[in-house]
Amino acid sequence: MELGLRGFAVFDFLWSGILAGVPTTLPGDPRESTLGADQGDLLPWLDAGEKLRLYCQANGLECPAVICHSHGLQVVTYAAARGQRFSTGLSLSGPVRRDMQRARRAASGRITRWVQVTDPTGRDTTILEGEAFDGHLGWHLELPEATDNLFAPGQGHSGLTVDVEAWEPLGLWAALAA
Repeated sequence: MELGLRGFAVFDFLWSGILAGVPTTLPGDPRESTLGADQGDLLPWLDAGEKLRLYCQANGLECPAVICHSHGLQVVTYAAARGQRFSTGLSLSGPVRRDMQRARRAASGRITRWVQVTDPTGRDTTILEGEAFDGHLGWHLELPEATDNLFAPGQGHSGLTVDVEAWEPLGLWAALAA
């Protein structure tokens, strides 16, 4: 709602939110995919990224700004890696996964300004859990491919999705308007 009040045209792309890259016992486990173990594990994000790319194409959005939260970072990454251009990619608490490194590199040339915002205080245990099972030990809050890595102490995992007053001091409104 705040975006609309500030003059931004808003298009809502909703995806399933199904996590990838984590062990599961669900039928149709993506690891059974013919894409191979490394890509098959990430199939739900790849699929959602392709749908985001098609959504942008269907709505005539050649180079929109995009805001994503949590693993929405992986969806936006795959959309860009598959050819969608974004003027600004604003990632709120996106887990930086090693198994997404190749896709992020492919995406980085298609996102003019990539902004990663995280809470460095350790209050965001969800982002830490979101980086588990990615093939490396440890956690990374900073996105290597980002133009800007910003810290929002005290916001936790979802604080910035509702605390839009915190956006101004972080420069997020300016990043979207650029």
